Amino acid sequence: MSAEILKNPWIVNSVVMLVLIWFSVEDIRLRSIGVIGIMIVVPAGIIYRVLYILLYREMEIYSIIAGILIILGTGIYSVKTGNIGMGDVAVMLFIGVVKGLEFALVSTMVALTGVSLSGIICVIRKKIAGKASLPFIPFLGISTLGVMLCG
Repeated sequence: MSAEILKNPWIVNSVVMLVLIWFSVEDIRLRSIGVIGIMIVVPAGIIYRVLYILLYREMEIYSIIAGILIILGTGIYSVKTGNIGMGDVAVMLFIGVVKGLEFALVSTMVALTGVSLSGIICVIRKKIAGKASLPFIPFLGISTLGVMLCG
């Protein structure tokens, strides 16, 4: 019975959304993500994926490795250029490990589109200056929910 919890999409999606809500609140309130949260969530996601592979013998190792490399590569580049923070990269890595590469890429692209459109609207309405920043994780949470609901 407990092994079936790992395969139940309602439970997995609920946990992912709770983590995204937690990190979204921190990102909006503090403009950063706590290291303790990252140190709990990312290893938990990795443990989940390892248990899933061991129990169900569904090997997606190439997808997992490709996802981690793509997310870390773009994340390191983005952090170096100052576009997104390391907390954002950790959340994308968590989504990629738990939900898979394709899901993480689609969710991230939808989030990037949403934050870009919001930024453009805010600049046009003169709510923010050109160099101001918007918290990214709430957009990632909304896009993740949308991708979960749309399939």
